[in-house]
Amino acid sequence: RHPGSVSGGFRQDKMKRSLSNAVSQLFRCLSPARRRAVRPVFKRRMDNMESLLNLFPEAGNTAGVREIMAAWRSPARFFAFPRALLHNRDRIFFSREKNDFIARFRAILFAITYQDYFSR
Repeated sequence: RHPGSVSGGFRQDKMKRSLSNAVSQLFRCLSPARRRAVRPVFKRRMDNMESLLNLFPEAGNTAGVREIMAAWRSPARFFAFPRALLHNRDRIFFSREKNDFIARFRAILFAITYQDYFSR
């Protein structure tokens, strides 16, 4: 790795999958001010994704994305969004998790920390 690489700017200790990083990310993402700031950015991205998907209504493998988007827009988002993420957990992460408990935990954690991915 070198400083000019795409991933060179990230601190490796913050990228590791560990309990301490998960807890620190969780507390950072529970800030109401942070959630209010990121929500419009995420909404805009969801709107753009929906517009793109609507261009290809017959496209295969979009059911999971559509389910997650509908859950996020739902008035019952607090329950529907984590449920949709749990249902689609094998499709939303870069690699399939071998341990089902960890896979479920990551999906539920993502329901709380998703704004971290959209505020960078």
